[in-house]
Amino acid sequence: MNVEFFGNLGELVGGIGVIISVLYLAFQLKQNSKLLRMNNQQQTLDASRQNFIASIAGHNVAAILVKTKNEQSLSDEEAQVFQFWFNAQMRNFENAYLQYLGGALDEEIINAIAKKVVIALSTDSGRKAWLEIKSQSPDSFV
Repeated sequence: MNVEFFGNLGELVGGIGVIISVLYLAFQLKQNSKLLRMNNQQQTLDASRQNFIASIAGHNVAAILVKTKNEQSLSDEEAQVFQFWFNAQMRNFENAYLQYLGGALDEEIINAIAKKVVIALSTDSGRKAWLEIKSQSPDSFV
């Protein structure tokens, strides 16, 4: 074995190292892009949810929820407050679902959230409120 052999071997190992480094960087860029996309979705949904929450401030949401659970009729103002509350809740659920799709939440958590969605849709008011907003959600969430 001569110096030329070791030189060629060094070039080969160096070339393989460069290829592995490039592949690793590509993987890291893909992961970073995915995290940025998830973060942007989360911020967008959170801003939407905050707008709905601000709209219901000062209203007795609990009393309205009791009325909807008991299938009692709501005044126009109560119906609007309920719709805003419902929208905020569904934005929370949608955000959790998107986080699950991105790998940030466990299946156990998303299953618990799915049960909450079922509860939210268990009344006529909930189903009506969902029909109002479901077109604003991703098809996979709907």
